[in-house]
Amino acid sequence: MCVQRKVFVTRKVPQPGIELLEGAGCNVELWDSDEAIPREELIRGISGAHALFCMLTDTIDGKVLDAAGVQAVKDGQWGKWKPMWLCGMELAQKTVGILGLGRIGFGVARRLKPFGVKKIVYHDVCRVGYADDIGASFVEFDKLLIESDVICICCNLTPQTKQRFNKSAFKKMKRHAILVNSGRGGVIKHDDLLEALTSGEIAAAGLDVTEPEPLPADHPLVHQPNCIVLPHMGSNTWDSRNSMSETTANNILSVFNDQTATGLVQ
Repeated sequence: MCVQRKVFVTRKVPQPGIELLEGAGCNVELWDSDEAIPREELIRGISGAHALFCMLTDTIDGKVLDAAGVQAVKDGQWGKWKPMWLCGMELAQKTVGILGLGRIGFGVARRLKPFGVKKIVYHDVCRVGYADDIGASFVEFDKLLIESDVICICCNLTPQTKQRFNKSAFKKMKRHAILVNSGRGGVIKHDDLLEALTSGEIAAAGLDVTEPEPLPADHPLVHQPNCIVLPHMGSNTWDSRNSMSETTANNILSVFNDQTATGLVQ
């Protein structure tokens, strides 16, 4: 999703592409001409943009990229291509661990399968039969930490999961391991995570949820180069938000009609 993201389009293009971007919530700015965009207009338009919709004939060079706000360019790190620069880890033939194999955890695991992962392991309060549908194996929490190359947190925050990822847990993880939290911020003890990231105890972290939320702009994790923090946007799709809206409306109508609401909490 690109909600609140600016996309600059360098030429008149067929409307379906523009409608698709605008429908996703992008702020689309267009050079409204069939002719090639003047260079000064290209540089002006790319300023502050998150994406550039350009033509093969447009000259996209260092000056244009400088004008875009790309972080590596801002920091003076961008230059000629280097074979070992900004390299990450593939999921192929890796072990993925999932804490919490409920609907969300199962959905994450199912989507990861096509990437050629070697094995999926999970830990939860109990074994679940539907794990067999994706070939996921139940393991104890310590084994999940020790075996996984990537760990996805997909569980609720409970007394049992609160700060489950702490100094002790990070010491058991692989040094190249990546931790992704899409569950609840309180499952991670953030001070211990920062220490693990800065010391190289684990390789990287991706946080869609934090505690507190949002993290203060000056929080060290926000500026940690091997940590990506997103603004709790796991449900930021039109399909998801439309479904949430419809569910809420249907529940109101159910109550009006003396029927049982979906997901009723006893």
